Amino acid sequence: MDKQLTYKVLLVDDELIILSGLKFLINWEAIGCEIIDTASNGQEALDIIKEQSPDIVICDINIPVFDGLEVLKKSNEFNKNTVFIMLTNHQDFHLAQQALKHKAVDYIVKTNLQPELFIQSLENAQNELNKRRKINKIDFVESYIHKNEKEIVKNSILNILNSTTNDRHHLDEQFQICESANIFESYSIMQIYIDNPDIVNINLFSAEDKNKIMECEKDIINKICKNFFENYIILDYDSSSVLVFISNYPNMDKQYIRHLYRKILTTSKNILETSIDIAITQIFNSSKDIYLCIEQLKQINNFYYYNNTNIVFYDEIDQELYNDSFDISNIINDLSKALTTHNTENINSVFEELIELLISSKPKKQNAINCCIRIYNYTIATLQALDNPKAFNESFSNSANTINKLMSLGTFEDVILWIKQLNHTINHYNVLVASKSNNLIDSAKEFILEHIDTKLTLNSVANYLSITPSYLSSLFKKECNRNFVDYVNQLKIEKACNLLNEKQYLIYEIAYMLGFDNAYYFTKIFRKYKGVTPKEYLQKIKGEYDV
Repeated sequence: MDKQLTYKVLLVDDELIILSGLKFLINWEAIGCEIIDTASNGQEALDIIKEQSPDIVICDINIPVFDGLEVLKKSNEFNKNTVFIMLTNHQDFHLAQQALKHKAVDYIVKTNLQPELFIQSLENAQNELNKRRKINKIDFVESYIHKNEKEIVKNSILNILNSTTNDRHHLDEQFQICESANIFESYSIMQIYIDNPDIVNINLFSAEDKNKIMECEKDIINKICKNFFENYIILDYDSSSVLVFISNYPNMDKQYIRHLYRKILTTSKNILETSIDIAITQIFNSSKDIYLCIEQLKQINNFYYYNNTNIVFYDEIDQELYNDSFDISNIINDLSKALTTHNTENINSVFEELIELLISSKPKKQNAINCCIRIYNYTIATLQALDNPKAFNESFSNSANTINKLMSLGTFEDVILWIKQLNHTINHYNVLVASKSNNLIDSAKEFILEHIDTKLTLNSVANYLSITPSYLSSLFKKECNRNFVDYVNQLKIEKACNLLNEKQYLIYEIAYMLGFDNAYYFTKIFRKYKGVTPKEYLQKIKGEYDV
């Protein structure tokens, strides 16, 4: 008996004195039991069993509505884990046989109901319950494995294919699962590339809609493969292709594969307006060769990436060498300078250089995509730091989708096209920045003119425009060819000259009228821009007037 568990007990008898006697006959807690409820007739007992699922039911056979045997039978129909101990007033072997036939664990005559006998009966019930639970668990696991065997094998293959190491020891369990399913007998891997060039406005489709198209395509592939292969498993690979792991396929009949290709292509075009290409490895005959098969898959992937051929057989491809890595540090440096200065000509030049480098270096597919991701992330980080949120958000609205799109680029042509699109997006961003910059400068100039008689600072004007002081400062240097302070002081001195010409104000009065702290500083700034002091300027005006 497992005293760590608490077994829920239901007492059923139409005699209250019997129910009370059962409650106090033994120490229920000491034997791991808890009385959860009582019932006085068969219907009430069944209702409680349905609602509370007791572990053990101690039930009198002679109760109203449904007798105890009927309760036992009906309970077995919907709850096979509940065990019964039957009670009766008379020694009736016929009733005992009936109860045991319907899987009651014990049969006790009430006149012989002693604590020791009752405890023994409860321990038998607990042991029977534990046995049933174990059997049910085993049955469930076996049923689950049977129903999910293909899914388990599928996940094991994916774990092997996606492993970053060729050390089989770390994947021993996965290999055992696959070998027990006999999938490493005459096997090869076919990759099916999926494209949708004929779907109108595919770029406007949501990610959910694109996933639905992909699921429909996989369904088409699955149904057609059933007619071509006895043993195969379709594996999710990336957002634009699937793998078909084919086993027990001893001969590579290329005409057969070409026929499969035409069948899938025609069906896909007619139903989904999608297009497909196929690449397939050679046939292997041992689990030991799986990493060689994976290497072939990578090689045909790189070949397809550059050649975009409808059907690729491994033994027909040119064994070209593709670079594992190449250096784009100089391009990153040049791009940084071009982005921060918004120099469109230099930006275009950098992207032309990047495309030329990719063409000449011939990197492997993943390396080329990693290069694009690095360029994109650097561009995003640089432009975000330039404090043009409106232009940035309008041009680069969804970085997560962009990265997903990058990962799904199927061919080298797709990569080059994506780079050109990024170049175009950056140029569009610069146009928006230039337009916004002009508007901001115009607003800044207007604000300065309206507040020329106050103490204007870079911070006060930047706050009015809701931009940072550093950004406003850079705008003035770029658009006005002078810094903010020079621009403001120039306007103040021109205004001062107009006031001096009116000959209505003293020099110190004009200084305070234009927001200068004192006449001395005003005189210093005046001389800087006019070459003379305000007093000398007045004398010059007077001399011209006298003449």
